[in-house]
Amino acid sequence: MTVRRSISWILNFVDNLPNDEERIKCLRANDHPSIRLILQGAFHPHIVWDLPEGDPPYKPCEYPHIDNMLWTETRRLYLFTVGGSPNLKPLKRESMYIDLLESVTPEDAKLLLAIKNKCLPYKNVTKLLVTQAFPGLIPK
Repeated sequence: MTVRRSISWILNFVDNLPNDEERIKCLRANDHPSIRLILQGAFHPHIVWDLPEGDPPYKPCEYPHIDNMLWTETRRLYLFTVGGSPNLKPLKRESMYIDLLESVTPEDAKLLLAIKNKCLPYKNVTKLLVTQAFPGLIPK
């Protein structure tokens, strides 16, 4: 049985590779809809997060074996974007977001907070790198 690393672990690994060629190769080797959704959330100009500014108060998850949680939770990210769920009350949306942050690894929670701010916490995983790895994923 192979162990799937967390999304934040993969992106951190990509970030620490020595050059863009290897980073692109690694991103492509780990291509998955969940990773694409995270990258789009960070860089796609039409994705606007419908959450308050700043980091909400949340308690980081203490369970060590939940590395795969964000893989399944990315399908719900649309709930936190403008137009994603127009009937959802703001307080309920914020509460659901905090629940999400508390259900993933602390590293994945930091990643979710970063994409809400339209960036990634990895200096070498840039919009340019993502557009080179996955042409058409992010509009120019």
